[in-house]
Amino acid sequence: MKDIRPYLCIVLMLCLFSSGAYANVLDSNPASVGELSRHQVSIAGGLGVGTKEMAVGYGEPDYGYGAGALGAVRSISDELIETSLFYTIAKQIESRLVFGMRFRYFTQRLDGAGSTFEGMYLTSDCGVTVYPHPQLSLFAAGQNVFYYSLHDSPRDLVMNVQSGIGLHVADNLSISFGMNDLLNRLLHTQKWAVGVRMTGKNIRVDYSLAGLFGEIQSLKHQIGLTWNF
Repeated sequence: MKDIRPYLCIVLMLCLFSSGAYANVLDSNPASVGELSRHQVSIAGGLGVGTKEMAVGYGEPDYGYGAGALGAVRSISDELIETSLFYTIAKQIESRLVFGMRFRYFTQRLDGAGSTFEGMYLTSDCGVTVYPHPQLSLFAAGQNVFYYSLHDSPRDLVMNVQSGIGLHVADNLSISFGMNDLLNRLLHTQKWAVGVRMTGKNIRVDYSLAGLFGEIQSLKHQIGLTWNF
């Protein structure tokens, strides 16, 4: 069973918090930025047992060379603080295909007074979104695909592969389901996620629930608010 688990994950993983027709500069899939049709400001917060996360981002639509976004993410988990500053560029290749890349300055350090950096990196993420049907979107994304360690950082970053599916059940409502860490190399990273997205004229609210299989204490709630203008 363990030998086929990665392949089962790939099938099931055509399923995670997909951006669909509602772009979000904070989505884990950088290709989502390529779907921006207006300027966007987005904030999000996550909370779980021993974990906290805050993120903020700003994006602009494609004026000819691709849509772009920048932002920051800060998370605390098991007394490890991770901070990312990112810039994303994405392009809609055709009506059914979007590709994006995210470049990040990423740091890790232990929580507490006088703590030192555990690692400093320059890293990149890649993502693609495909629309087999106007109401259905699939994506695949890789985090830390390429990275460069700064100041002799002692830790190697592990690539995280994820994918997902989003279903648009109405003009103002979409749902999604997915899995994370397809390569099964991140022990304490959430393995699945379900999400609901409600959209108004200029405002959108996102809610997602993520966790590990069979471990209810691992559940993580995340809520986001997006303003398009």
